Amino acid sequence: MTANGPLSKPLIKRKFVQRMIQNIHLIEELNKVLIRSSTPDYFENLALFEGLYREAIAMGALPLKDPLEGIENDIRLARVLNVHKTS
Repeated sequence: MTANGPLSKPLIKRKFVQRMIQNIHLIEELNKVLIRSSTPDYFENLALFEGLYREAIAMGALPLKDPLEGIENDIRLARVLNVHKTS
């Protein structure tokens, strides 16, 4: 995995930084800036997605046995979250 994709690992690991550098926040900000400035790599992200999908299938989480199971709870939650208050 390269440091170019948006889902990249931090360039400098936090444990290492805690031992060597006093101001960790500067390094974390540098990591954020470097990640934001890099362009997303479509094929790297697609490979990541496909790997996660295959892992979910291997674990038995996908495909769902009953895709509509729990849909009532999802609808109820969506209604609660999408309330528009007018006053």
